[in-house]
Amino acid sequence: MVHDPITREGLRSGAVEIVPGALATFAFGLAFGVYAAQHGLTFGLALFMNTAMAAGTAQFAAVALWHEPLPWLAMIAASVAVNLRFTLMSATLRPYWGGVPAWRAYLSFFFLYDSNWAQLMRRHVDGRGENGYLLSSGAFMFVLWEIGMIGGYQLGVMVAEPGRFGIDFILPAFLATTTASLWRRRSDYLPLVVAALVAVLCRRYVSVEFYILAGALAGSLAVLVRRPREDGNAA
Repeated sequence: MVHDPITREGLRSGAVEIVPGALATFAFGLAFGVYAAQHGLTFGLALFMNTAMAAGTAQFAAVALWHEPLPWLAMIAASVAVNLRFTLMSATLRPYWGGVPAWRAYLSFFFLYDSNWAQLMRRHVDGRGENGYLLSSGAFMFVLWEIGMIGGYQLGVMVAEPGRFGIDFILPAFLATTTASLWRRRSDYLPLVVAALVAVLCRRYVSVEFYILAGALAGSLAVLVRRPREDGNAA
């Protein structure tokens, strides 16, 4: 089924309903700004990364590996591994964008985030999936993401020891909250625990460059191992 790519109702609904997610994105941007400043990125470079990538988790993964000489291969691999989910997320929207010109679709998909994708899919299921929803909700989140990063970077420059004020706790708190929101049932603990354990062990004993990639791959493999067993039990 093909929907009008831009509708007034979709634009309005996207901007209004995404406010809680946008505020969380602002906090995430604030944390990234502090993190980038503390890791020695210039303001221009941090702003360029924030604007061009607009992918918070991948940006944290890249900056975590930021040291001289830059481990380009590890940074690219970690970013790709973290962002692979967007390939599947955008594919699920294909049935609703069949007749949309490519340039409009890709413009909207630049503003694809986890939270507005989830809300848009629920609207499609309910028959209310106006595609303007993705553009307005994502653009709103993007603006707050930029503002948060700019403020966070300035804060990171001014505060020599962010730990004294708890600023460095913003990122762990945000990621812990995100992880908790994905914990739907008891069996979900397996990929989370496996990914965390492999990442910690890899960083400590193997490599400080590939631990994020190792954790992501280990968690994904744990899901693949668990899925056939669940399907068999369901059958």
